Amino acid sequence: DFRARTEGAPWLGMSIPELARLESVLLVGSTLRKEQPLLAARLRGAAKRGLRLSLLHVTEDDLLMPVAHRSIVRPGALAGGLAEIAKGADRDGTIAASLKSKRSAIVLGHYAQQHPDYAVLLAMAQELGRVTGATVGVIPQELTDLTLQSIDLEAPDLRRRGGPRAVLGIDAEGI
Repeated sequence: DFRARTEGAPWLGMSIPELARLESVLLVGSTLRKEQPLLAARLRGAAKRGLRLSLLHVTEDDLLMPVAHRSIVRPGALAGGLAEIAKGADRDGTIAASLKSKRSAIVLGHYAQQHPDYAVLLAMAQELGRVTGATVGVIPQELTDLTLQSIDLEAPDLRRRGGPRAVLGIDAEGI
């Protein structure tokens, strides 16, 4: 979904040590153990210290940590599931209420980023973050995503123009 226009590189919205000190996290469309095992380990440690983890995804995933609230929806209903959370209609508003703690975050995973409605998911997460005070973050997919965005290039432009060498006139070492 290329409708989402963001400034800069996708990032978690905070440092990894800050992520481990959160009180509440909503993971949207993420198989965290497979995407970022080190982040999963940090969140697992935080869960042992009381982190309330909520999950909105299209498949059941064993995160190997306690999950306070879990919502599994059909793939086409992911945006609707997040809208229900934003409206406070999920289980009497428990997920949205948990995000109102002092240190909370909404994190969009790889599945959410590859979803046809990613722009909608991102906009809803940002609005939910604004209302609850939660930080909104995105789990970076690959180092190349960060590198390309840091030099202000996008992957579709590279394919269309014949690769980074054609665009920049230098090789990877020169970047």
